[in-house]
Amino acid sequence: MPSAPPPQGIRIHNVTTNVTGRTPVERIVSDQVWQSEIRPVLSRFLQGPGIKHHKALIGQWIIEYVGNDPHMHEFFVKNWKPAPAEASPHIQSYVFTGIQDREGMKKFLGLRSEEEVRNHRENFLRIIQNNKKYRSALRDPRLKEIERYPENEQLDIALFAPATVYGPQEKSFVSLNTNYYGQLKSKSSLGPLEEYLIEKARVTPEGKILNPADVWLSMHAGCSEYTAENGQKRGIVILAPTGSGKSTHGYGLVEAKKRNRLHSDDWVFVNLASREVMISENQFYMRTNIAGIYPHLIPLLVNQPLENAALSPEIIRLLEHFDSPEDLRNAFTDGRVSASDYRKIREQMIENNAARALIDPRLMVGAEKFIEKTALTDLFLMKRDYDSRMVLKILTEDETIEILTSKGNVFNYVYGKSDADGYGILEGRTTEIYYNPYLCQCGVDAEKGKISGLDKIRIEAYRTLARHPEIRVSWVNTRLPAAQCQFCLRRFLEGGIDFIQVEKGRTVEREIMDLLHLNEKEKSPLPGRREMDRTGLYDPSGQEVEVIAFYSQDKAEEVIAFFKSAQEGVKNPVAGYLSRPFAEASFRVELPETFFKKYARLGVGELLGKN
Repeated sequence: MPSAPPPQGIRIHNVTTNVTGRTPVERIVSDQVWQSEIRPVLSRFLQGPGIKHHKALIGQWIIEYVGNDPHMHEFFVKNWKPAPAEASPHIQSYVFTGIQDREGMKKFLGLRSEEEVRNHRENFLRIIQNNKKYRSALRDPRLKEIERYPENEQLDIALFAPATVYGPQEKSFVSLNTNYYGQLKSKSSLGPLEEYLIEKARVTPEGKILNPADVWLSMHAGCSEYTAENGQKRGIVILAPTGSGKSTHGYGLVEAKKRNRLHSDDWVFVNLASREVMISENQFYMRTNIAGIYPHLIPLLVNQPLENAALSPEIIRLLEHFDSPEDLRNAFTDGRVSASDYRKIREQMIENNAARALIDPRLMVGAEKFIEKTALTDLFLMKRDYDSRMVLKILTEDETIEILTSKGNVFNYVYGKSDADGYGILEGRTTEIYYNPYLCQCGVDAEKGKISGLDKIRIEAYRTLARHPEIRVSWVNTRLPAAQCQFCLRRFLEGGIDFIQVEKGRTVEREIMDLLHLNEKEKSPLPGRREMDRTGLYDPSGQEVEVIAFYSQDKAEEVIAFFKSAQEGVKNPVAGYLSRPFAEASFRVELPETFFKKYARLGVGELLGKN
C-alpha cells in the first residue's frame, strides 16, 4: 500500500500590497462619458497580458472580476462562492495594476491637457498632506514622499497613483494601480451591488416603498444567531464603523453557547419584507488583530492567505516548523513555543491594523455552527466612544435615522495605542453615513436638508426595518473591555433590560454605593487625558472600579462593579454584584455559586476563571 502523504505543515502565504487602504481618488462618470471615453481605453487594457476573469455569486447576485493582478484575483476567487461561468454578471469590477500607459491613465482620469495633469498633481498633494492616514498607507516612497522629487517627476508619480473610476449606469468599477484587496472587495464590488439592489425599490410620491419583498438592504455589518435561555432565536445584525468591534462581538456571541451560530463578519443583505438575512462572503476577509481578543484563533489565522501581516522572518520560520494549526495550538500549551515567542506572535498579529486573513468561518466555529440564513430580530448600531457613559440603549425609528444620517452622531472614533488604563488614545473622528464606508455614491447632508433620490430610498429602507414589530434597534457603545462588553450584550439578549450605562460618581444611588462598599473621591485625570478616564468610585482597598447598571423602564434592576484595571488573565475582575430587590450583602471578593450559575450563560464563569 502506498504510504500516506506527509503533512504539508503551516506555510505562511502573506502578500504585502502597494497601499493598505482604499483610494480617496475617485472619479464617477456619466453613461455618455463611460461609453465614449472609458470603454475604448478599457477595451485596449483588456488586451494586455495576465488578464483573468472570474464570476462570483454574492448573495443571489453575480459580480465579475476582470483584471491583471494575481493577488486580487486569488482573494476574489476565495472570498466568494463561484458563479456559473456562463451567467450574466450584475456588476463588473476591473483591476489594472502596473500601469505605465500615460495616455491611457489620462483617459481614465479624464485629463485632457498637461494643465489638467498639473492640477491632478496638486489635488494629490492636497490629499496626502491633509490625510495622514492615507499617506502612511502608501508603501511606494515615491508616492509617500512625492514632494522630495523634481516637479516634472511629480507629475507622473501623481498620475500613476492609485485611483478609481465608477460608471453608475453600467454598474462597472475600475481600480487602477492598487492591489489592496480591501479596495476590490468594498467599493469596487459591494458598493455597486448595493446601488443595484436599492434601485429595485418602487416608491410612492410620499416616499413609501411599494415592493419591500423585492428590496434587499445592504449593510456594512456582521451577523450572528443567538438562542436565549427561553429558546427564542435572535438574529443579531451588528452594523458598525470599521474598528469598533463588529467582528469581535459577533464572534463572541457565537462562542457564548453551543446553540449559537455564526453567519457573517462584514456585509449582509436584509430583505425588507421577510427580515431574511443573507450572507455575502464565503470566506471572511478578517483583520488579524482579532487575535488580540481571541488568541486561540492564531493557529488558524496564520495558516490562511494573509495580506499585510507584520510577521518577522524569525516568527515565520518558527510557525512553519509546525505540521498543522492543531500542532501549533498544542505547542502553545506544551512548551514547544516559549512564552516570549508566543507574545511576539500575538503582538505581530495585532501590530498592523491593515493586516487581514482570508479564513473559512467553518474552521473558526465548526461547520455545524455556521449558517447562511437567519431572520433579523436585533439590529445593533455599534460605535466606540470612551467619552459617553452609554453602553446600550433601545432606539426609536426617528433616533435610528438621526444616528445613521447625522454628522453629529455618526462619528467613527479613531483611537491609537492604549494608554495605561487600557483606553485607546483618540486620534480623530470621521463620519460614516449609515455606518457604511463602502457606498459609491452618498448624498446626505442632514444639516443642510439635502438628500439625494437614492438616499431617500435608503433612509426609507432603514425606517421600514426600524418600525417592524419584530425588529428591535439598539445603539451599542463598545467603550468597555471586550469581555465586559460581551457580558452586557448577552445580558441584554436574555431579556428584561432596555438600557445599560456606566455609572459615574454621583449618578450612582447612595444605596448602591453603600451595599457595594464603594467610596467616592475626586481624582483628576492626568494631563492630556479625558475626564472619563476616572470613574470616581473605589472599593475599600482603594482599587478603582467601573460600575455598570442594567435598567428596565428607568429603574436599575442589576448592578455590577468591575475592577477598572482588570485585564486578560485576572481571575476575579468583579468587585461586587447586586440585583433587585437590593440586599444588604455585598460580594466584593468571593461571589456565591448562585451568581455563577445564573450568569454562566453570559460568560461570567470564563470571565472570572471559574467554570
